[in-house]
Amino acid sequence: MHLSYFLPSSLLSRGGAWLMPCLLVVMGCSSGERSAGPLPTGHYEGPITYQGTEVRAILDLREDASGHLEGDLRFPDNQTLGFPTSNLRYNAPLLRFERQARSGNSAVVEAIREGDFWRGTFTTDSAQAELLLVRRGKADARPYGAQPLTIRYGSQNMSSTLRLPDDTLRKHMALVLVPDSATDLSQTADLLARQGFATLLTQPAPVSPDSAAGQMARAALATLRATPGVDTLRVGLWVAGANAPLALSLAMQSKAKPAFVIAQAVPVSSPTGQQPFRALMRQRVPVLALYGGNDAALDTRESARRLRSALGGRGAAVRLYANANRNMLLPGGTRADGKWEWTRPAPGYLDELLAWLRARQ
Repeated sequence: MHLSYFLPSSLLSRGGAWLMPCLLVVMGCSSGERSAGPLPTGHYEGPITYQGTEVRAILDLREDASGHLEGDLRFPDNQTLGFPTSNLRYNAPLLRFERQARSGNSAVVEAIREGDFWRGTFTTDSAQAELLLVRRGKADARPYGAQPLTIRYGSQNMSSTLRLPDDTLRKHMALVLVPDSATDLSQTADLLARQGFATLLTQPAPVSPDSAAGQMARAALATLRATPGVDTLRVGLWVAGANAPLALSLAMQSKAKPAFVIAQAVPVSSPTGQQPFRALMRQRVPVLALYGGNDAALDTRESARRLRSALGGRGAAVRLYANANRNMLLPGGTRADGKWEWTRPAPGYLDELLAWLRARQ
């Protein structure tokens, strides 16, 4: 047994006297190891506070089938802040976990257990907030099962994660999500699975002129259609970035072609870029196009205009969310009245997304 003095730097910087009794810690228990003592499972609720602004948080900590700790941090009033924990470590009485995001929306929680309480910090790219959670009973079950998959496409292997809702439905509407390197769809996959949709999230498609993105999409669609519990007639494709047009063209040529398409942050600067979407309309495939008005990587207004011209059919919609970034989020920051406002979805985005998907059911 290795004994060490350890505290996360963010907690030490708080300087609170309540930290001092907790300095002696048994090191070495992480998400890959079984704790020597009881795990701090439970349903915890309380505020996260920054600059006088509170947001209600819920932390569910559970023991998984292998005896390790897993968790979900959720925000009932702001679903885009929530996430399944990553790199979770519990070194009694210390808890640390992360939200990993490629899009600059990462977060770290570091907290100390005091009986039924967790005290600590919630740190994002733009703020370090105070966290105080109290145990309110047993942890809620995660409403879906998650399974890592390795999918073969061409001569390559692709990492992916399958999320299948754990409910009473025999068949689920489903989506393959293929991000690019600048787009984060991990929280989208989690959110949709919580809403009853099966999701298969792939690794980011490489930015290249070849057909890699299309091969990835085709292989993932075939895998998802063959998954028990998935409605093979209602499997859609969500693609993002410059690779989307070619990916769509190749995906529509396969036997496992998508029943509907969501295209996010797709640059359409010429009639050539419109062609894959015109082809989708000819085949009567519903399309939803999403743009954030503050996406500096492309001319969102021109792309949205050209897509509206190319689509213009039943079941097609183009949404441009002013002031939102590439991931349809409004960044956090201090308002004119001096109060803090957390990162949040563009107004109407989540409701419109879910309404469009449910219209396909």
